[in-house]
Formats: sequence, C-alpha cells, structure tokens
Amino acid sequence: MYYKFIDIIISLILIISLIYKLSQLWFSRNKQRKIDTFEDIITQTTIPESTPIPTPIPMPTDVETQCTADNNVIGYCLNYNGCCTQNTLLNSSCFCNHPLVQKCKDSYDKCISSQNKDSINNCKDILKSCCLDYNKINIDIANFNKPIKQEQQSKMICSVSSTKNIDQKCMELCQTTPECKSYSVDTINCMLFSDIDPIQQKQGITPITDYYIKKNTK
Repeated sequence: MYYKFIDIIISLILIISLIYKLSQLWFSRNKQRKIDTFEDIITQTTIPESTPIPTPIPMPTDVETQCTADNNVIGYCLNYNGCCTQNTLLNSSCFCNHPLVQKCKDSYDKCISSQNKDSINNCKDILKSCCLDYNKINIDIANFNKPIKQEQQSKMICSVSSTKNIDQKCMELCQTTPECKSYSVDTINCMLFSDIDPIQQKQGITPITDYYIKKNTK
C-alpha cells in the first residue's frame, strides 16, 4: 500500500513537471509570434509621402551675392540686390537711387515677373545692356561753371565720402542725375544738391569746399 502511494506521488510530480514545461514552451512561442506580428505590421505599413510643394522660379543673383560695385554706377546697376536692398554701404544712396539704376531695375523686375525660369538669362542680358548704356553718356566738366569756394547744406540729394577719384565721381553723379543742380566736393566728401542755395559765409573764413553749379540751371 505504501509503495503504491509513492508511485502515485511520483506520477503526479512528473505530470505537473510536464505541464509546466509545456506551458513554458507555449508561452515562449506565443510571445515570439506576437513580436513577429508586431514587426510585420511595422514593416508592412507604408507611411504616405507628403505632396511635394512646387518650387517657385528662383530670383537669380545678378553678379555677386555681396556688393562689389566699388562706387561705380554700372556696378550698382548690375548688382542692385547685393548693393542696395539692405543699404549696407554708406555711399549707396547716390548710386542706388540713380535714375539709370532705377530704370534698369524696373526693366529687370518686369522681365522676371513675365518670364519663366528658362528665360532668366534673357532678363540678365536685358539688365546688362541697360546698365552699360551709362558708358554712352558724354560726361564733361565743361557742363559746369568754374568752381567757387563755397558751402551748401540745404536741399541735399545724397552724399558720397571716402572714395577714389571723388572729384570725378561727384561730377559724374551730378551730371547724370537730372535733379542735381549743384554739388560740392573736398578731399573726403561730396554732396549733391537739388537747388542752388549756398550758405552765407562769415567774413574772413574761406571754405575748403569747391562748389560747382550746373550750367543752364534755372
């Protein structure tokens, strides 16, 4: 009787051990199946691509991205975006607002707005041709009266300072700017004026500024 009871106990232990092993095996396989299923979902799921935004026609750089005009009307004209849009240079006003520069900029802008990106080079050629018309202007000091030692402070259009050949540069700017009626220049500064309105000089004081009046000015 005793041995029979022992056999029953051993059998129960074996059965329990077998059930435990089977349950562990089932749990392990089921866990792997869930992982595989999750990975399959991730792998098989495709994220829809966003609709691409059309790229606008780029505004081309005219000459350089930085201003390299060297206080030259043509240089500012060819590179208006780099020299004038941010007014980074002290002398930019006389050049950026120059009638020829403004005329060429308007022509260029109209061309860009009416052309597609394949015709940008055509707009750049139009700009270049327009800017180079400055070389056709007959610039001559004879268009001004002989200078006098005088100063003016009112009705200034713009000024240029610390540039090479400032006498020549100032004379060119005044002659090619219809609004300019006179200009004054010394070794450092140049000022353009829209009217002739020199200041009253104090007796005994002689200005160092040469004052030029454009001929045929009313």
